[in-house]
Amino acid sequence: MSTPEELTLAVQAAMDKFSPLDHKPTGADVRDMEEAMAPPLFSCEEFDAANENNNLYGVIASDSGYFDLYTVAFAVPAVMGAKAILPGDAKLGVIKDLESEFRAKKADRALYKAADRACVEFIRHAVPETWIKSMKHRVLGYTAVTAAALMTHLRTTAGGMHEVDAILIPSQMMSVWEATESIPEYINELEELQQASEQANLPVTDASLVAIANKSMIAHGVFTTTTSDFNKLPDAGRTWAAWKPLYIAAHDEEERAKRVTNPDGNPFGGAAARKTTQQNNVPSDQMMDTLAGYLANLTASTNDGGDTMQQLVETNAALQAEAAAATSGGSTINQIVANNTTLTATNAIQAKELVGARLKIAALEKKSREAYANRRNGGDNDDSGATIAFRITKRSGQGPPASWKIGGYCHTHGFGCNHASANCRTGENNNKHKKEATRSNTLGGCQDNKGWDSHLVGMPS
Repeated sequence: MSTPEELTLAVQAAMDKFSPLDHKPTGADVRDMEEAMAPPLFSCEEFDAANENNNLYGVIASDSGYFDLYTVAFAVPAVMGAKAILPGDAKLGVIKDLESEFRAKKADRALYKAADRACVEFIRHAVPETWIKSMKHRVLGYTAVTAAALMTHLRTTAGGMHEVDAILIPSQMMSVWEATESIPEYINELEELQQASEQANLPVTDASLVAIANKSMIAHGVFTTTTSDFNKLPDAGRTWAAWKPLYIAAHDEEERAKRVTNPDGNPFGGAAARKTTQQNNVPSDQMMDTLAGYLANLTASTNDGGDTMQQLVETNAALQAEAAAATSGGSTINQIVANNTTLTATNAIQAKELVGARLKIAALEKKSREAYANRRNGGDNDDSGATIAFRITKRSGQGPPASWKIGGYCHTHGFGCNHASANCRTGENNNKHKKEATRSNTLGGCQDNKGWDSHLVGMPS
């Protein structure tokens, strides 16, 4: 991007994809906002092109965060006058250089102002005003507040994890492997929990991470050779910094082996392998239709079987009564006994088949629920290229499906929103938006994704 207008549009695009918060921002929320705004700022190469250590990321970064990246503080471009100030005796070549420098600085200032204003609007879109109103100027409003000042305020006041919850983090870490699919993802999850513990002033040390990770690998019987090699290292070498590259290398080796031996396999055991298989084989629309038909047929078959069983039981009872009443005709009685034996055996076979049919129904219903739940978990035909069971309409301002709320509704954004019509920031500037609209009474509002959660909780469409 080369102009302030293009930069503004890029930040606005990021804003449209970010779901507004409906609660006091947490530290994680503030980091998510920063991550959403950062890409267009980083990619503006035209800003201060002569100084590679000055980047528009400084518009939202903390002082320490920016310094960690560039080892210098962010330099805010100075306000420039109407024209360059030239010495009276300057020669033509010097005049051209000074004017060129002036134009460059003026362009940098314009890019900075565009980025700052766009980020302020992003923050106002993302955060309920309650939590930033103290920064608002009584006359100039938010035009007198920089994005950097708002982000500093949010970092200072953001709610974090309470100590009561933080004390449970080590036990949560013990179950992380069961919910992850790979070593890199496992490492990321552990380190995110470690960061949360640090913010709550109950830090989990790197030594604890090593102990937890080792125990998880042994308990699940995975990467046994790597674990053995790691534990043979001297005490000083068994660090978290050493654990990560060793297991990532083992993970990469397993991935290569999987591609060579079985393109559809999974090198990991236990829950990780099962989860990957489920996510890589999400039922298609056609499969779901077939599945629904199969369930219906099995149910009908089960019902028919029930009728047949009842008939067999009644016939069996009649034959037994006939046998008891008979006083003569041995051959007739023998025939009745033989028929009774046959019917009894048939009963047992029918009962066994019915049990099997009902088990199939239970398994297929579970598979169906998981397919429907995929919609709640953000399933879509997106960047990953995965085919899913249900296509979901994504509207600007509604956020990713993973953040949708069961039972949620917004007059402008439709069903599944994690904010209500009354709290919609986008609707503030839309005279057609109706804040009193609800899921049960949409007042003619947006119908996107209607019924998306009806299969999950039995809610009305």
